[in-house]
Amino acid sequence: MAAARRRVSREIRLGRDRRRLLAHRWPGNIRELAHTLERAIVFEESPVLDFPNLAAAAAVPEAAAKPGPEGDWLNPAFHFPAGGGFDLESAINRLVLMALKATKHNVTAAARLLGVTRDYVRYRLEEKGLARALEAEAPEQSPGIPAPRK
Repeated sequence: MAAARRRVSREIRLGRDRRRLLAHRWPGNIRELAHTLERAIVFEESPVLDFPNLAAAAAVPEAAAKPGPEGDWLNPAFHFPAGGGFDLESAINRLVLMALKATKHNVTAAARLLGVTRDYVRYRLEEKGLARALEAEAPEQSPGIPAPRK
């Protein structure tokens, strides 16, 4: 926080809700917390940062944050194709794509929703071609998808 204060050259402090900030699960570790604080400092005009100002940057969208009861995430009417032909790799890719769409292409939020690391979601995007699939569906709506590395 001191480093962020020096960068913006103004006094900043956490508000009354700082306990919620400390209690929040930060799956992206300290870097995610630091980036969230920096974004809030840049966009907040008040010298007091309250947790609601930080929650938007750190939270999973409400629709994605409300899973059904335990075991209720898979459609009970699902059946394996007759004669085999089920492709687990494709099913995983579809789940990752669904999570990215539910989180408006936020890789960290999608990883949190899936219970995997950001690196795993990035791997699926880059190595399995999911970034191209997302861009093909809606090129103007995929600003958060990293370009595949060469």
